[in-house]
Amino acid sequence: MKNTKIFTSMFGTIGAISGAIAAIVGVIAAIVGIIVGIITILNHNSELEILRIENLQLKTLLSECNHNLESLKNAYQGLIINLINNNKITLEYAKEIIPQKEVYQIVEQKVIIPDKKYFLYTDSLTQGWENWSWNCHSTLKSTEFIYSGKQSIKVKLNSFGGFAIGSHSGISTNGFDRLGFYINGGTSDKHQLKVFVNVNKSNGIRNPITISDSYGNIESNKWSFISIPLIDLDAKDEKIYKINISDISGNNYIDAFYLDEIMLFSVTK
Repeated sequence: MKNTKIFTSMFGTIGAISGAIAAIVGVIAAIVGIIVGIITILNHNSELEILRIENLQLKTLLSECNHNLESLKNAYQGLIINLINNNKITLEYAKEIIPQKEVYQIVEQKVIIPDKKYFLYTDSLTQGWENWSWNCHSTLKSTEFIYSGKQSIKVKLNSFGGFAIGSHSGISTNGFDRLGFYINGGTSDKHQLKVFVNVNKSNGIRNPITISDSYGNIESNKWSFISIPLIDLDAKDEKIYKINISDISGNNYIDAFYLDEIMLFSVTK
């Protein structure tokens, strides 16, 4: 009877150890699958300059996460979403090479695919739009950081200053869902900014939105896409005359930030 108890205890211990080993093997397999997916993407897009930058950033992320599976998945998702939003790969291609179904589902939910677009700035302001900024220094022809084309907008805000573009004739937002633009924090990721629009020439300020994780992040030395639903700005199906990006910190900034491809757009899903 005593020997039976010993053997039962031994088999229980062996079973527990086997279960733990199986769990570890499962995690390792998942990590290998994710890394294979990353390598596939990098190889497929090796000619793109953005991939060189993304690869360096990804190595840093992988180093920081210390091989933690959830952190690795988050890094992977961020890379994929950024590549799709920046038109480097398609959502369909991402579906083919992402090894985990749950990772793809998260990517599919977060990715933004513009359909109808109306650009307010690409290398220069669209005809009829002017620089209506206040308490800041800005240039529409910077070549320091460029997302697309040959130049971008450079902005240095003073306390509660704002960069703004305006039109005397305005534009109707009928048929559009969102306001979007690319932003680069330059040497800083500490910019505290809000976005709001004017629905008449004199004032008509609508709901201001703070740029945050919900709409996109401002990162140093990297372009990020900011997407704000017009309904959040209280500007859906309105005629807007002015678009503003202003400081909310009350501090005088030393570092500039950069803007490119300012647009109104609708999404396919």
